[in-house]
Amino acid sequence: MLPTLHKTFIFPRRTKGALNALEQYINEKGLDWVVAALVDGSIGYYTPEIAERMIKATLEGKPWISERTLACYSGDQVQEILSDIRKFEYLERHYPDRAKAIIEFVKTWRNLNTADALTVGLMYPTLL
Repeated sequence: MLPTLHKTFIFPRRTKGALNALEQYINEKGLDWVVAALVDGSIGYYTPEIAERMIKATLEGKPWISERTLACYSGDQVQEILSDIRKFEYLERHYPDRAKAIIEFVKTWRNLNTADALTVGLMYPTLL
């Protein structure tokens, strides 16, 4: 029989403060900015479409399971997103042109079909 994982590993405790912070970033910076932060933070592991799905699921209180979330953030998708936001804020503060280029690239990336979007993800960030 397989061991049972502790509930907080798969379904981490989501604090209102963390979710409020995420909502505040979306309201202040825009969803495109937060999606770009997640795509860049994951170095292309998430396509823009998948990143947006993750953000929406998180805001709805639904669990998000991916290898990155489990391996790097112990299953805590809120901390994963907020961590990527902090990194992207640093990038925007110190390299604003680079951050703008990433946001525009991610907007363009959204218009690709699934196969092409996944291919771009494999080549990100070397395409920039």
